[in-house]
Amino acid sequence: MSWYSDSPERFTAELRKLVPDAGEVIHKEYEIIAPLYVSGTELCYHAKQLSSGVECLLFELIPLRWCAPNPKGRFLPYHAEASAQWERFRVSALNRLSRLQKFSHEAAVPAVKDGFESRGTIWYVTRYEDAPSLRQLMQEKTWKPKDAIRLLTPLLDTLAGMHDAGMYHGAITAYAIHIVNDSIQLRDWLSCSSLSEATASDDVRDVSRLLWQMTTGTDYYNEESAAALPAPVRSAIYNGLFDPEMTVSRLWKQLHAKKPAKRTVIRLLQSEQTPLLSRVFSPVVTAVFCAFCIAAPVVLWRMEAAAIVTETEKEPLEDVAYSLSEDEIQMPELLYLEQNEAQKMLSDLGLHVILSARENNPVVPENQVLMQSPDAGAVVHAGDTVTLTISNGWSNAVPDVSGMPLEQAKSALTELGFVIETEEKISPDDAPGIIIAQDVKPGTRLERESTVRLTVSLGREDLDDTQQVTVEDYTGMDFEKAKAALSEQLLYAVQAESVFDAEVPAGVIIRQDLEPGKQAAQGSTINFTVSKGIETAQVPDVVHLSAESARQTLEAARLQCIICYVSNAEWEIDTVLTQNVEAGSQVPLGSEIWLEVSVGSGSYVASTGGWSGVPLPTIPSTEVTTEETSETDNSEAETDSETTAVQETTASSTEPTEPTAPPLPSDSSSHDSDSDAEMTAPPMPNLE
Repeated sequence: MSWYSDSPERFTAELRKLVPDAGEVIHKEYEIIAPLYVSGTELCYHAKQLSSGVECLLFELIPLRWCAPNPKGRFLPYHAEASAQWERFRVSALNRLSRLQKFSHEAAVPAVKDGFESRGTIWYVTRYEDAPSLRQLMQEKTWKPKDAIRLLTPLLDTLAGMHDAGMYHGAITAYAIHIVNDSIQLRDWLSCSSLSEATASDDVRDVSRLLWQMTTGTDYYNEESAAALPAPVRSAIYNGLFDPEMTVSRLWKQLHAKKPAKRTVIRLLQSEQTPLLSRVFSPVVTAVFCAFCIAAPVVLWRMEAAAIVTETEKEPLEDVAYSLSEDEIQMPELLYLEQNEAQKMLSDLGLHVILSARENNPVVPENQVLMQSPDAGAVVHAGDTVTLTISNGWSNAVPDVSGMPLEQAKSALTELGFVIETEEKISPDDAPGIIIAQDVKPGTRLERESTVRLTVSLGREDLDDTQQVTVEDYTGMDFEKAKAALSEQLLYAVQAESVFDAEVPAGVIIRQDLEPGKQAAQGSTINFTVSKGIETAQVPDVVHLSAESARQTLEAARLQCIICYVSNAEWEIDTVLTQNVEAGSQVPLGSEIWLEVSVGSGSYVASTGGWSGVPLPTIPSTEVTTEETSETDNSEAETDSETTAVQETTASSTEPTEPTAPPLPSDSSSHDSDSDAEMTAPPMPNLE
């Protein structure tokens, strides 16, 4: 992605997000004073070197072709492939800066004083010069051909020397050229999207386009505007634009020639002013057309005859096209496709799919393919497994910041990439600076840079700080009740800290910072530590991961993994098919998460924690009451086995009840052999 703007006032909203604040120090050495302009993929800043106090120009490469900024402003590659591409460009860019220092004697090249890496990208430093860009001057006037050529002469001379040494710019624009004391300076040496592919032809074409724009005031070549230029200049610009073999030296000579150079053979479309009849009945065209009409039938007849005679004798031409056998499949390009679309495409090709992971990504939208393995173009066979990584987008759940001090709330939200807006409101029950409301419900997922509006308390107005109040003991009391009681005493309660405590219910005060019995002035704040209850964990999404990966993922989240192996003909062996708790749910730490894992088709096996084919249990929010049903069929339950009792109870119940989790056997031998005969599991099959 490239931008062009002469002033920060015209920066796009997206670009403004990338610009460091004034006063920010880069590389512990350069303090940003202000952004100046953007050209292509380079941002230019007015800066100051802290060690010397000297002002300088600081250039930053914006690598959005391969990377995106994280919430802290550091550029990180989108994925593994982009990382490899960025690494190649990075090495090439650093090498270019090193080589550029050797050309500091050239008239149009700024001397590179320093080069370094910071916040995941590349920076370099040159002398500070407040100079307008050629683009700014072009908006004010056009040049006579001789004046334009004279102005660009140092640039042509510099490019000729650099081209001889094998170094090319690759992105010469009117934004990249600045006029310093009537002399020209070429900047933006890292704006070329592929430094290794820049050629001399690119630079010649760019300079020719600049000459055209400077002398005609138009962007694209046309014969009507060209007629106003001297013939040698007109021909030189034409050849510079359209002849890929044109060099800087040849362009220079043709611009100063007394006679116009011969134009390159590359032709433009005929001018619309050319009469139709003169084009159709041109003598040359007519002669060629007549010859073709006479010769074509003869040639075709001879070719057909030769083909008939030699058909059995000739050797077949070598087939250079790539062909696949019947059982081979060429991997399609899946990147940026919707997950369902990609899965269907692979399924139709007879390939199995495993979703290896979901990753936050600032560029690829949610539920689109971020990475694939094997890569597009690779040859696979029917039945092979394709691994996909899916983007989560860049959304985050908005935390609950109500009751927090403003600075603490800002820190929590900005760390997740949200933008904060505030408004103030008088609130008798809340201390000044405390968040009393937020416009986004906690838990709502928003894209990064989304705005969250916070309402901040101004406190109350009826306070007399000369009056003293006796502080009471509020430990063990619900925080909201304590807050109301303190409000009546004209004191403020602040929930300064929240901690997990399995023995203290959520919302109950554990301790307070002012001891009971002490005196406090009206308007004083008492800070409380409040219990968050039993610690919970967020359930990760492990569907379509391998069983081992799922187990490790759940254990990393401090949850237990219970695996049920099931028969499944659609998914690869060892692939997680379902999980009993929805991803993103909050459950008590150490909760059991049951997974169904495929063992292919035709196999029923014992699991590590349950029985094959048993429905997954749920973690209910409230207990399921079944007393009425149990009483109704109590006599039958006493005489039958546990399994029979459950079946008959369900059948005799007039009202449907929620299914409950099956009993979790610790050992198959502990069950009665007769009652569990149908559930006896065969040995674990060899999965190799």
